This record gives sequence, structure tokens and C-alpha cells, in this order.
Amino acid sequence: MIFWNKRTINKLLKLKRGGMTNIEIAEKLGTSRQAVKGKLGRLRKKVDARAKKDGHITVRANKCIVISDLHIPRVNMKAIDNACRAGKRYHITTLILGGDVFDFDSFSRFDRVTKSDLAAEIAMAKDIFVRLRKQFKQIYVVTGNHDTRIARLLLFDIGFAGFMKSININAIVTNNSWLKLISGGKEFIVAHASAYSSIAGRVANNLAHRKNTNILIGHSHNANVTVTPNGKFVAIDLGMCGDPTQFTYKTSRVNAFPEWQNAYAIVINGLVRLVIDGLTF
Repeated sequence: MIFWNKRTINKLLKLKRGGMTNIEIAEKLGTSRQAVKGKLGRLRKKVDARAKKDGHITVRANKCIVISDLHIPRVNMKAIDNACRAGKRYHITTLILGGDVFDFDSFSRFDRVTKSDLAAEIAMAKDIFVRLRKQFKQIYVVTGNHDTRIARLLLFDIGFAGFMKSININAIVTNNSWLKLISGGKEFIVAHASAYSSIAGRVANNLAHRKNTNILIGHSHNANVTVTPNGKFVAIDLGMCGDPTQFTYKTSRVNAFPEWQNAYAIVINGLVRLVIDGLTF
């Protein structure tokens, strides 16, 4: 039997971030695997409940640019600059970020090429948002799976939106993993998917088909455009604005990941163009 307080919860999360299994954690804390599993589940529900309480954001913009998966500090600044130049060229002042703004590498249990501390990641994020603000007057951000790492670090007392506010990032941030975009009378869902497939485009297309709407999603790091089987809706994987070479779990082993590509989407009056490594689709 264990009494859960701030000290024991902090120890629980520290052990979990260190890569220990629930059984190993239970042995360290002198409790059962069920108690550990149950507490972790309740902590996650707190974050989910906070996101639901937020409600969803609806962005009404006839023209906007959508990017995703910056994974600061693994960001590719060339990809960011390309999106900014497109905004300037087409007179677009609204930007949507589809999740995983941060990698939060400083407290990840996974190996990376290098390690940076949280202060360095925050400083880089501030510089990037200042850069984005020079072109985009309205910036909207959904929460990705990497972004939620900060909630675990802070004992689930604060969501990603609260964290972004605390470091003075000038953007509208939702703790939800999605928002709704209305452009040219058409509806889109911009989301950070929780599922992944080794088949490029499958997750986005399945979501568009099931939700009966147009979909733009982050998470896969692959850039892809498909249309639902009924021909009514477009399904887009947004690629990434991170540097694909900086992810050792992708580069150091043989795997079934689809190609990772830098990309951004331009939405004008409900029509979407996906620009992948400089080529427009």
C-alpha cells in the first residue's frame, strides 16, 4: 500500500521517465504493479479532462499556412523560413502549428544525436516564434504527443497551453490535439494524430473518411496527399519542420517508416496545396 502525495508522485514519474517498467517501479516504491498502473492512468486522465474543458478552437481564415512537427531543438530553420516566405508571397498572416512544437529532448528517455537542456529549448522556441511573428499575426497551436511531456515533468499540474503561456509565447494554444479550420466555406480538421502506419497516407485518409471532413494531420513526418474513397474529402499528412537526420531511432536502424520530408500546406479559399521539399502538390 502506498500513499500518493507530491513526493511519491514525483518519484513515480521520475522512474517512469527513466524507462522503468511498471513492475520495476512497483518494486522501487514498495507497492503493486496495479497501483502504479492505476495512478499513471489517473494522471493522464487529468490532462485529458483539462483538454476537454478547453473546448475546441475554430479558426476562420480564408488564407493560412499549416506546418507541423518542429521538434525543437531538432528544428530545420530552412523549413521554417520557407513557410514564412510563402506567407509573404501570398499575403498570408495566419499560421497553424499541428503539434510537436517541442521535442522536449532534455527529459526524453530516448537516445538522440545530442542532448540539450530545457532552458536551451525554451530559448530556441522564443526565437522561432519571434521569427514567425514577423510574418504571421495570428498563430494557433495544437498539442502533440511530444508536447505533453511537459505535463509529466510538472506532475500534470499544467497543460501544454499553460506552459506556453508561462514562457511568454505569443500564440493561441489548445491542450487539445486538434482544431477546426474554416476556409472558403470548407471545413478542415487540423490535428496531431495518435495513430501511426507504415503505409503513407493511411491514417489521414481513414480519419477523413470516418469524420466526413477534410483532414490535415501531423505526427507521421511524411508528407502526403490523398482523397477519400468517395472522392469528397482531401487527406493530408503535413510532413515536418524538424531535421530528419537528428532522429537516431529513424536513421540508425532498418525500419518501415515512410520517408520523412520537410513540408508545409497553403490553404487559400478552401483549396490546399502541399509544398514538399520545395515541390508543390
